[in-house]
Amino acid sequence: MVYQTEEQVMEVQRRVVERRRLFKRVFTPEVLDALGEFLGVKDQIFAFQGDMDPYKACQLDAKAGVLRGIAWEVEHLGEAEAVLTAMLDEMKKG
Repeated sequence: MVYQTEEQVMEVQRRVVERRRLFKRVFTPEVLDALGEFLGVKDQIFAFQGDMDPYKACQLDAKAGVLRGIAWEVEHLGEAEAVLTAMLDEMKKG
């Protein structure tokens, strides 16, 4: 098994926080809504629609998945910041 050093783990967490801050700044609810409309997945529940084309359903699922992933990152910024703060506090102690 390969283990990361504390510094490597800290750097990964810093990048997570930076990415989520950027996403929150850029991907506002209005932007995500507009992208969903542009990509044809706004309010999509099921990928199979009408013609039941598996290729089209895969494309819709992928597009919706990207938007949901970005929204998840934005929603969980606070958690990432809290983890980073705890890590920094722990390093100061030890």
